Order: sequence, then structure tokens, then C-alpha cells
Amino acid sequence: MKIRLTRKLKQLGNALLICMCISAFLCISITGYLTVAEQQSFLSTRSQAWNMAIAAVEAGLEEGLEHMNVNPTQPGADGWALTPYGGVDWYTHTNHFVDGTGYIVSVNVTNFAQPVIVCRADVPSSRIVFFADINGTTPNPTIARAVALKTARGMLFQKALVAKNTIDLNGNNVKTDSFDSSDASRSWFGAYKPSYYVGDNGDIASNDTIVNSISGGNANIYGHAATGPGGTASVGSGGGIGSHSYQASNPGSIEPNTMEGGNWYTHDSNFTFPDTELPYNSGIAPTGPQTYVSYSNNISGTLVTSNTYPNPAPFTGVTTNFSWYTNTTLVPPPTCCLTANVLCGGQVKGNSAPAPGTYCPGSLQTNNSGMRYSWNIITGTNYTYASLRDYTYYTFTTNSVWTTNTYDYVLNNQDYYYEGTLSGKVLVLGSCRLVMPNGYSMGGSDGITIAQGGNLVMYVGGNSMTINGNAIANQANYAGNLVLFCAPSVTSIQLNGNAGFRGVIVAPTVDIAMNGGGPSAITDFTGALIVNSAKFNGHFNFHYDEALGKQSVRGRLLITSWDEVSPSTAPH
Repeated sequence: MKIRLTRKLKQLGNALLICMCISAFLCISITGYLTVAEQQSFLSTRSQAWNMAIAAVEAGLEEGLEHMNVNPTQPGADGWALTPYGGVDWYTHTNHFVDGTGYIVSVNVTNFAQPVIVCRADVPSSRIVFFADINGTTPNPTIARAVALKTARGMLFQKALVAKNTIDLNGNNVKTDSFDSSDASRSWFGAYKPSYYVGDNGDIASNDTIVNSISGGNANIYGHAATGPGGTASVGSGGGIGSHSYQASNPGSIEPNTMEGGNWYTHDSNFTFPDTELPYNSGIAPTGPQTYVSYSNNISGTLVTSNTYPNPAPFTGVTTNFSWYTNTTLVPPPTCCLTANVLCGGQVKGNSAPAPGTYCPGSLQTNNSGMRYSWNIITGTNYTYASLRDYTYYTFTTNSVWTTNTYDYVLNNQDYYYEGTLSGKVLVLGSCRLVMPNGYSMGGSDGITIAQGGNLVMYVGGNSMTINGNAIANQANYAGNLVLFCAPSVTSIQLNGNAGFRGVIVAPTVDIAMNGGGPSAITDFTGALIVNSAKFNGHFNFHYDEALGKQSVRGRLLITSWDEVSPSTAPH
């Protein structure tokens, strides 16, 4: 049988072959496209998961920061567990979101002032659409990221006066300076005494960014000043900003920055103001009346000058001075080189010894044979001698005083809550907190006395606070024994009359008016002040207690470094 292929069948076979080739090409193209689409989808979803992980990490870090701000001395509070890891004690807390994403945040408080916070977040595979790659392998089903924060605990009371907005010091004879109640060499038994010590740390700062954020007028700011970016500070012809030594010879100016004094004026003020909400809304009311017998020592010092060194020497130290006198009689001085005037001429040589009294004692020399002499001759007729040393120091007298008083309220080691005005006399004996939700206003015969060993932290609500006369007597020399926190509802504080104040006021929403006394009266504010704005209308002297800057318990944490680390190194 002879098979014959027609021309038509040949054409059909060629068409089929071409279709198969085209189909193969299309399959390869589609496969490549799908592979690219798969990879793009994977990269896109992985990128989303990567970004989601860092968002979860930041949430954990925020929780860790807030935990350490609220519980600075109790890192194990509020459900945080002690979890040793890598030979270090960590306090950890775990949190999960509804989609399965979670984080573990850990805190290390080996250094209380500089805690370390580390957070690791994991995004589960359910958040990512995975495809097998061309080699048949499957990508890692979990995305993990970790960040380590190094922090430092800020000092809340690190400057004399801090304001969110403007500071107006255009009163009369306004000045700021400093002392240190915790240092015997920088305070008078813990109190400010200008004749004993005055420092150059009466710093002020305004976060404002406008012209004249700090209007100094003729105030003397013996310390540093800072405004926000773009803000300015001005001083009048009688004022100044800087050290005592600089302002003494450069009135009406701001001291240039120096290596020794630092930056006397900067534009980087960015203070964080604390939360001053009332800590509780109910509690025990103060009790009274009560009679209290107090004991105090009145210590006075007398300046003494003597040629005998005291034994024992007083803690304030001894100053030694030299004085000189001149004798016109031609006699050799005791030692030629100790005279105030140069009485010895050059060296003279000769074969004969000079007459006594014509050379400096001790300067006569001979050669080995004793036949050749050399000496320093004395010129002039007047000789100045050093007198005996004068020693200057203080002697102290102590007068013990017993006082019996009756007080309307007595506060001990307790948290108190009082909705009234708390009129009358109040005595603080222990370490206590007092919440007054409806405000505080005392004057006249009203007053709060903080006894030695007493410590009062008072939270004031309402709209305003007024302190008239000497309404608060802080018998403890340390300003930190009295801290007044004003709730956000308080917008006004007035210190009127000759109300000298020793303590700390924290009032971030308050525009404070410091109304001093008459033309000859000077009101002293000793401690620190944190407000929205401040205006001085009188004779005010502001003395910053440097001991407040050593307190870090109330300070909030500031981030000093932010570093992404390997998730395997984070506690988990």
C-alpha cells in the first residue's frame, strides 16, 4: 500500500507545531510573570510585616518608659516579672494584639538613674502570605525586630525658674543666685546667707520662641539663661546675665560662653513639664486641734581675729592673713628674702669680712682657705618685716528655745484629703501628702508650719492659689521639704506682701505674679519654680537651692540612645 501525504495535511501539521511553540512560549512567559508577581507580593507583605514589627516595638518601649516613670523604685510592680537573662536581672512584661502580633519589653535597673529598656516584637506567619520560592524552600514564617533604649532620669528641679512661656523680671532689684543647703561650705547651717556664700547657678529658662522670651530688665541673673529656638533674652543697663565677677565689671550685658562657666546663654530650652493631676480623690482629713511643744536651737556666729590658731578649728574654716610694718632703724632684717622691699644689693667679694649689719644674715661665705669672702650687701635704710599671722574665724553660740503652741490641724506620716480651705494654724510633723481639690488661700493669722523633720507635698486644685504674708513657714532649711503641685485647673498664683517662701512650686498651667513688698522691702523666694509664665512686680530675690538638682526621683526618663539590635540578644 502506498501512503500519499497531501499538501493540505502538511500545512495542518505545521500549524500544530507553531501553536505548540507559541503555547510553550506563552507558558514560559506566564510562569515568569507569576514568579515575579509572587516575589513582589512576598516582598510587599514582608515589608508590611517588617514595618508592623517596629510599630509593635515602639509600643512596647512606650510601655516600658511609662512603667519606669510611674514606678521608678518598684520595677516589679503592675505585673512585671523578674526574669534573669544573660546573667542580668530583667523585669519583663508581655503583650499580644488581637491579630497575634506581640512584644516582650524588658527593663534593667542596675543603674537607677540610667535604666535600659529593650523590646522585641514578633509578627506571626498569619500576617504574611507566603509562597514557595523557585528552589522549593519556604521563607521564615515570623518577622522579629528588637530595639534597645538607653535612658537617663531627668532632674525636675535643675534650674531656679523654668517657664513654658515668657519670663518678665522687670520688677525692682530682682536677682537670682544660688546656694546649696546640703553643703556646709555653701550654706549657713543649710540656710541661704549672702555674707557667707552666694553661687552663680541661679539659672532661668523659657521654652518660648519669641522676641524677649526672657525680659530681664535691670534684674541680675547670676546664672545661666536659655530660651527656645528663635527666642531672645534682653537685659537693661543695670542688669545682666552671667557670673558675679563678670557682671561686676560688665553691667547691662550677657556673659560670653566660656570653658569655665559653660554656655551662659543658649537657645535650646525644651523642658518637659510634669503631670500635676491630683493623685487621689478621697482620704483622711487632717485632725486637730492639738498642743505641741517644740524645741529649737538658735545659732549665732561671731567673727574673731586672733594671732593664735583655734583648736579645734570651726567647721567653717580659718582664714590666714599676713600684715607688714616698716622699721627705720638700720638693723639687718631677720631674713633678707622675706622682706616686702628688695633691700639686698648684688654680691660683693673681698679679702676682709664686712662689718656686722652691712650684709644679709646668712649670706656671708668664705672660700676653702677662709681668706676670701663673698656676701650680699644691704642697701636702703628702711626694712619691712612680716608680722605675726592673723587668723580669722567664727565662734558660735547656741541658744535653746522651747515653745508651746496650739494648732488647729496636725499632719503626720499620712496621706490627707481636705475639701475645705484649711484655715487656721497647721503643723506638719511627719512626711505627708495633702490634697486640697478646691484650692488654697491662707493669710493673716492662718499658716502652715513645717517642723524640723517634717515634709509636705501638697496638691492644690480649684482655679487659683494665694499666699499672703508669711502663710507658710518651712523651719527645715531644705526647700525640698515643701513641694506644691498645682492641678491643671489652677491658672493663677499670687505671692503678696512680704511673703518670703522656702520651697518648690510646680504649676505648669499657672501664670504666676510675684508681688513683692514696699520700696524698702525685699522678698526672698528660696527653692525652685516651674510655671507657665512668671512676672516679678517688686523687690524679689530668687535663691536657687542647688541641693534640689541632686534629686532625681521625680524626674522623668529621657532617651539618650536608640539602637536596633538583634532579636536573639533581647531578653525573651
